[in-house]
Amino acid sequence: MELSRGQNNRRTEVNVGAVTDVGTTNSEVAMLCVNLSLSDFYSSRPEFQTRLVINVGDSRKDVVGAAAAALELIKNKQVKAILGPWTSMQDHFLIEIGQKTQVPVVSYSATSPFLTSLRSPYFLRATYEDSSQVNAIKSIIKLFGWREVVPVYIDNTFGEGIMPRLTDALQEINVRIPYRSVIALNATDDEISIELLNMMTMPTRVFIVHMYSSLASRVFVKAKEIGLMRPGYVWILTNGVTDDLSLLSEVSIEAMEGVLGVKTYIQKSKELDKFRSRWRKRFPRKELTVYGLWAYDATTALAIAIEDAGTNNLTFSNADLGRNISELEALGSSQLGPKLLQTLSQVQFKGLAGDFRFINGQLQPSVFEIVNVLGTRERSIGFWTEENGLVKKIDQQPRSSESALSTWKDHLKPIIWPGDADSVPKGWEIPTNGKKLRIGVPKRTGYTDLVKVTRDPITNSTVITGFCIDFFEAVIRELPYDVSYEFIPFEKRNGKAAGNYNDLVHQVFLGRYDAVVGDTTILANRSSYVDFTFPFIKSGVGLIVPIRDVRPYPDPRDISEPELQLLRRSNPVANLVSLNISFNEFSGELPNVLADLQNRTEDSLSPPDPIMITMDEFIDMNEEDALAEINLEATQLEEQQSETHSGESAQAQRKVNPDFQGPKRYQASTIFWFAFSTMVFAPRERVFSFGARCLVISWYFIVLVLTQSYTASLASLLTTQQLNPTITSMSSLLERGERVGYQRTSFIFGKRIETGFSPSNLVPFDTSEECDELLRNGTKKGGISGAFLEIPYLRLFLGQYCNTYKMVEEPFNVDGFGFVSFSNRVADVSRAILKVAESPEATRLQRAWFKKKEESCPDPDTSPDPNPYVTSRQLGLDSFRFLFKVVFVICIMNLGYFIFCFLLKTGGKDLWGELKKADDESYINRVEKCSCSSKQQPPDDTNSQAAKPDENR
Repeated sequence: MELSRGQNNRRTEVNVGAVTDVGTTNSEVAMLCVNLSLSDFYSSRPEFQTRLVINVGDSRKDVVGAAAAALELIKNKQVKAILGPWTSMQDHFLIEIGQKTQVPVVSYSATSPFLTSLRSPYFLRATYEDSSQVNAIKSIIKLFGWREVVPVYIDNTFGEGIMPRLTDALQEINVRIPYRSVIALNATDDEISIELLNMMTMPTRVFIVHMYSSLASRVFVKAKEIGLMRPGYVWILTNGVTDDLSLLSEVSIEAMEGVLGVKTYIQKSKELDKFRSRWRKRFPRKELTVYGLWAYDATTALAIAIEDAGTNNLTFSNADLGRNISELEALGSSQLGPKLLQTLSQVQFKGLAGDFRFINGQLQPSVFEIVNVLGTRERSIGFWTEENGLVKKIDQQPRSSESALSTWKDHLKPIIWPGDADSVPKGWEIPTNGKKLRIGVPKRTGYTDLVKVTRDPITNSTVITGFCIDFFEAVIRELPYDVSYEFIPFEKRNGKAAGNYNDLVHQVFLGRYDAVVGDTTILANRSSYVDFTFPFIKSGVGLIVPIRDVRPYPDPRDISEPELQLLRRSNPVANLVSLNISFNEFSGELPNVLADLQNRTEDSLSPPDPIMITMDEFIDMNEEDALAEINLEATQLEEQQSETHSGESAQAQRKVNPDFQGPKRYQASTIFWFAFSTMVFAPRERVFSFGARCLVISWYFIVLVLTQSYTASLASLLTTQQLNPTITSMSSLLERGERVGYQRTSFIFGKRIETGFSPSNLVPFDTSEECDELLRNGTKKGGISGAFLEIPYLRLFLGQYCNTYKMVEEPFNVDGFGFVSFSNRVADVSRAILKVAESPEATRLQRAWFKKKEESCPDPDTSPDPNPYVTSRQLGLDSFRFLFKVVFVICIMNLGYFIFCFLLKTGGKDLWGELKKADDESYINRVEKCSCSSKQQPPDDTNSQAAKPDENR
């Protein structure tokens, strides 16, 4: 039928077809815009010689109907170009027809990328291709850090066309598509509900919806009823839905509250505002859509192109009717087609929808608007541009300081999420009604402190415990969502392990397990086909070997009596060894006797005579003779001390004691002098000056500390065990061709083969007891010289056998133990591992499971060093630094005091002469000295009465 005709009949009329779904809302709006475009165009350009006549063909909402309408228009109206049709599937047929008949097909609504693959020069897209918005969608997903998305699209060419490009874009940012939800155009409400319930049972909570707005409205109404619009869900709409939101009912839009959408951006202009105003006046009940604007601009472009192409040849060439041809070939081809196609490709102008220009046969967008559905309307929250990505304002320039520290709030305005949530959804969640995660657990024979699999004899249920299990459960509690899981032991029916750790990890790759929890080491070859979380415990491989005592003098308990007698007579140090034996033999009585002896001698004012018994005589005695000799010596000592006390008491009764007479300061200093000097020796010379006495006493104290420290260090060196390893490195094992052990089912076997060990020299073991037995037997008895253990197992082993073995080398490092796979949840689990590792819970777990089994061994938790041994500090000059500093300070103080007093007395005159003179004013001159002192210090004539010694003494 004829919709519009140019007003001037003298102008050349050119028939143009318009294939559309007559009676639909979008079709009516588009055809009204086509009519307005022709009216506006020719009224503003009366000089043009051509006038377009639009002939409409009804496609009847059908692909075949669209093809039939196009054939009819070409055959009966000989149209020179075709506008439409409405859908991409209908356009697919029309493109083939246009290619055969050289009739350009200009579409303002077919957006499927599949149409581009036809590569027909007679197809021009006056709209945006669907794949042009995938970069905007990718930017949104990347901004919020979601790792999985589920596309929900219509089951036709329109829905499927975007998927290849969308999949590629998401793979660029490592986003996984675990499932695709496909809904038919004519799906019933029950079918939609079943599909939505299926989506609800999956962990992914981010959905990208690409379908017609009419189908989308039904989907969201059902999604709200089922519960898919609660907090935690994310819905992203393509422009196929958002561009038509104004055509939907309020109920449908309310069901979409909280969703995000990518919308076609229409730049504001005065011409557009005038057109909208005029539209509202003429068609108040019809909503102007972006497709109507594109139809308006496409009609304008076609009018310009036909005017430029001219009207010289508007006919169709006839086909050769003499041969058998199809009806399509019988239509012939348009003579104006090639020229019209050329002029259409060169058309460029400013349209209502923006800049109009065909690039590679279609319009190229550079900006998309990001909207958030709120209530019954949409709200703009930002824009996406090719140059700057996501920005809040279209004219916003990126900041030079913008970095990875920026958040989504720096790029978009505040967002209301589904369920009126204001926090960003995680995008992933274990559904309560979904399937449980199948977690594989290794079946260990030894070192069950890490993982232990047992069966309850009553319920026959599997019980799994251990450090790794408890740590995993602590990690699960730190996740921001609930996780339902079950442990599945990796074992055979007879209860034995079904394979090694490589076999267990491979089960995740095969899909039999969703994850593996246990003492699984992170290795490069394993990470090539499965994902690992961050390590939850550090690891490595250590070499342990037996240790031996290398003291210069052997343990006395290991020496026979004849050897000991010979050693005692030939080596003085053997006396110390003999003393050690004697104390071991008389450990029950001898310490008590010596303690009693010490208590009885503590009150002595002068040191007793030494006990007259040699070490040799003491060693040669039997137990009874030795005890009798000790009692005899103790009795003699008591008698001597009794005499000493009597003499001192008699002396103290005298009224005049020259050693303790004099001023009070002198008497006090004399008391301290005797108290401290007797700790070293009985001094012969007497020191009278108070400062000198302080200095000498401090020096005597240092001498005492030095001698005692040296004595203790020498005794420790000669009697303490010095344990050194029998093997010092892995290279020595290789050079000597020694047999070594390794953990069965461990990766260590392969690593040792790569290092150069012969398989015949590698002996497997399962438990700590087996390893201990092999090391004790040695290579001569079919055992091993050393064993390779991972650090966690080594800590447990040395916590039980620290006195016998020692780690001498760590040949190579590994990342540690990690959990395997968890699909897209690796990042979440890794973050939870870091939280647990930094919390007190990690310390509590290690204390609970890494316990020492031998009391003499250090605690593997408080002393986590895999090579525990006691290192005694060597005595040196720095060990006595503080004491030397104290003596130095005392010396400086005394010297300073003397100089000060000397200068004060002399006034700084004749210093040398004054220094040589005797000090007549010193309080020491008033001290009565004994005859022994007179020999040390001759009396002074000027003060003879005060300082003369007592001749009668």
